[in-house]
Amino acid sequence: MLKDLIEVISASADKLPGFLNFLLKWFYKEEDIKKKIVVDLISSQAAVQAFNLLSNDGGISVWLRFANFTPFELTVQSITLEFKYGTTKKLTKVDHEKIDRLTEHKINLRESLSSEEGKTIGKALKDSQNKPQLSYTVDFRNRLYRFKKHDYLQNFPFDVLNKEYVLQKLGENSE
Repeated sequence: MLKDLIEVISASADKLPGFLNFLLKWFYKEEDIKKKIVVDLISSQAAVQAFNLLSNDGGISVWLRFANFTPFELTVQSITLEFKYGTTKKLTKVDHEKIDRLTEHKINLRESLSSEEGKTIGKALKDSQNKPQLSYTVDFRNRLYRFKKHDYLQNFPFDVLNKEYVLQKLGENSE
């Protein structure tokens, strides 16, 4: 019942922001808010995808899912991903995307790859022991706090468009 009352107060908090924010901070600690925000990959085979690896217009695409299980609207101020697979590539986005309370939202990050980076990823495909790694740092803001979340994502599907072609071409070049 108390949580219901707090949610009603939170919804009308624009009227008296300073005092109500003080009260809300008393009920909603920053660590509790962080725990109710989930960042992961979308549940799809193509959540992390590389394309055109052997050309000058190659790239990498990553789809993230944000679940906001808090009673507050959330703003994603910036996202930095670090993708490691034979090479390290940073993907960044600064768009101030809003996520309504108690909802999920998907955000796509794309970054171009040089032909050398593409070849390095292609060579990493040959080693079955080599697994892609992804870490993220996200800057968030809601009406009460500004904070960061940082974590690692592992054991995810990595889709390479035309993978057989890439492996064939790299095999021809190494002979």
